[in-house]
Amino acid sequence: MATTVAQVAHLQHEARELAQDEVYDSAALLGSFLVGLSGSATEALPPVGEGSHLESLIIFADILRAKGETRRAVTYYKKAVSEQRSIATSGSSAVKGGASKGSSSSSGSASSAAGRNGARRFGSPVAAAQSSEPGRDGHASIGEAKDQDTGSRALSNLEAELTFRIARCYAKLKDKQQALKLLESIEPDLRRPTMSLYIAQLYSELGMDRPTVSALRIGIQGSPYALAGVQALLRIGVSPNEVSQAVCSDAR
Repeated sequence: MATTVAQVAHLQHEARELAQDEVYDSAALLGSFLVGLSGSATEALPPVGEGSHLESLIIFADILRAKGETRRAVTYYKKAVSEQRSIATSGSSAVKGGASKGSSSSSGSASSAAGRNGARRFGSPVAAAQSSEPGRDGHASIGEAKDQDTGSRALSNLEAELTFRIARCYAKLKDKQQALKLLESIEPDLRRPTMSLYIAQLYSELGMDRPTVSALRIGIQGSPYALAGVQALLRIGVSPNEVSQAVCSDAR
């Protein structure tokens, strides 16, 4: 029997649910099965989003990272980046085409619930990486990009988010230099405030005060309620007035 988008999307939802409930052994077994299943049926699946092989790779990598298998997580994140780049190279027509393959299974189904319940921690970081193209359930859908520029931007955001996750794995493996190198490779306009704050943390741990201040300023401008960043600026010696200006500048 041929593998369908609905089948893959349902299993992805189940893997997320297991991971969210911290049943990591079962989640990892299901995730491994998913990668093999979707990898053998890529022609029948959308290139991105629910039901795609890319989604399966990201879910499995996220589960491995949560389970503490950090090196294996890096391997599958890198496979996801490779898959994403292949999709980007093929052009936005492939992205748009994939949306039609998955549309019937994602509306009102388990995949929609999965997007609400755990897209950010387990699976596609679409909700985190995109804000310009709202889709069903209030989160963005790469497969629904309206034009080539939007689709290309969405895929770039996706790669930035995956790079961030890989960098966090390297930091956990005590390779802070490699983590920093990866984070610095993300184009500044693709960095979310959380990324800037994490870069600042690494700079601080490596004793690099000046870039720490710069990254903290950028981070709290985009996320003024990141109070740990505010505290860090004050500890470094930035005046309360300057910190207040940095926090309020985004509101203006």
